[in-house]
Amino acid sequence: MDFVYGLIMIGVAVAFYFIPLFIAIKREHPSGNAIAALNLLTGWTLLGWLVALVWSLSAFMPVSEPSKSKEEKSTNDLFKLAELREKGLLSQEEFEREKAKLI
Repeated sequence: MDFVYGLIMIGVAVAFYFIPLFIAIKREHPSGNAIAALNLLTGWTLLGWLVALVWSLSAFMPVSEPSKSKEEKSTNDLFKLAELREKGLLSQEEFEREKAKLI
């Protein structure tokens, strides 16, 4: 019974040790790999563990795709409309109406 209790305690300790890493993964932190390395290598010191924890909880700006210009979007939409017209999914009238909205 002491062996099982010891294994459970080791599991709890390991889970507690990697709390900063789990938080970084859950939040999809962009510096997740660096937090993991810091946690793994210096987490045994209280200071390293605290730094990893604070870093994993820190605010960050999500990375977004650069927005396309209005003209580029309009051109792409126009090509899509023309493709739909060629496939017979849009009539010429519907094409002209949607084209007028884009221009």
